Amino acid sequence: MFNQGLCTVQSESSGWAVAMLDIEDGDKLLDICSAPGGKATLMSELAGKKGAVCACDLRVPRLLKERENVFRMKLPNVYMIACNGEKMPFSGKFDKVLLDAPCTGSGVMHRHPDARWIKKEEDISRLAVIQQGLLEGVAPFVVDNGILVYATCSLEPEENQHQVDRFLKQHPEFLLEEPPGIIKGSFIDKHNCLSITPFEHAMDGMFAARMRRKTG
Repeated sequence: MFNQGLCTVQSESSGWAVAMLDIEDGDKLLDICSAPGGKATLMSELAGKKGAVCACDLRVPRLLKERENVFRMKLPNVYMIACNGEKMPFSGKFDKVLLDAPCTGSGVMHRHPDARWIKKEEDISRLAVIQQGLLEGVAPFVVDNGILVYATCSLEPEENQHQVDRFLKQHPEFLLEEPPGIIKGSFIDKHNCLSITPFEHAMDGMFAARMRRKTG
C-alpha cells in the first residue's frame, strides 16, 4: 500500500501544524522549507485537484526525496522549486503559506537523544536569525486576507513566540488569529498558538502561529 501511494507516514504533530492552515478545496498554497515533503503531500490532498502546492527548499538532495514521495503518491498539483526562502526567485501571491522553519529541533529530542550532544546553546540565536529572514522573505507572498502559518519543532521561546511577536510588531499588516476550530483546546497556549510538547501530549513538540494579512 505504501509503495502504491495509498498511504504515507507522518507524525501527528506535523498534521496539526498543517491543520492550522485550515485548507479549503482549490487553495493555492506555498510551503517553505518543504522537504522531505510530509506536510506538502498532506496540503496537496486537502487542496484537491483544483488546488496547487508550490514546495520550496534550499537543499536539493532533500527536495529529490520529496519528489519521490510526490511521485509515489501520484500528486500532480505539487510543484517543487530549489530556492532560498529569504530571496524567492519568483513573484506571485498565495492563499495560504506555511513556513516550517529550520530550528534546533528541541521538540523531537526524545526521538533523537544524540542531538543533546550535537546541539549547542548558540544554535538558538543563530537559527533565530535565519527564521527572521525567512519570515521577512515569505511575507510578501501572502494574498490580502490570506494566511501565514509559522511553525517549528522547537520548544524554545526565542524560536517561537519571540519570533511571532517581532514579526507582528514590524508588520502591522498581519494579525495573529485564533487556531481553526478543529484544533484541540489542549493544544492551544495562552497566546492562541499551537503548542504541543512531548511531556504534555506524548507527541513530537510543535509550535505554530496563524497570522492573517489584512485586506487593503
